[in-house]
Amino acid sequence: AGYQRSYRGDDFNGSIAREPWLLSVDAERTLRAHARVGIVTGRPHEEADFTLNQHGGPWPVVFGMEDMAQQKPAPDGLLGALDALGPTNAPGDVVYVGDSVDDMHAATAANCVAVGVLAPGRGWDSQWPERLYAAGATAVFAHIDEVVSWLTR
Repeated sequence: AGYQRSYRGDDFNGSIAREPWLLSVDAERTLRAHARVGIVTGRPHEEADFTLNQHGGPWPVVFGMEDMAQQKPAPDGLLGALDALGPTNAPGDVVYVGDSVDDMHAATAANCVAVGVLAPGRGWDSQWPERLYAAGATAVFAHIDEVVSWLTR
């Protein structure tokens, strides 16, 4: 409860209000122009909405922790988001990008292409690239903007 109070604060004035947005405006614009996009997070939906609205507005599909029966690594959130986004052409057409082992497991369980991105402070010399690959990542990138360039190449 203490972390959550510090993170959210009173009326979203805690550390959530100071969290940096990692996706550049240009990369977000490119991504939205090339793909149907959604967010699946283990954080509460209300926190995801707050953060997304601070940085460019709402996303078409957002699944927070209360929107799924089981949390990641179960694929529930991804499957729900896929259903909300509509049909895809074929398995493997959907890419899920995450920074945790649970994200990679959820992506592979949902038959998505798992792509890892290193969280801030986790470099190539950490054990995180290997962990993400071992959990099913097809590729791992240092920054989310690099993922967007790779996806839209």
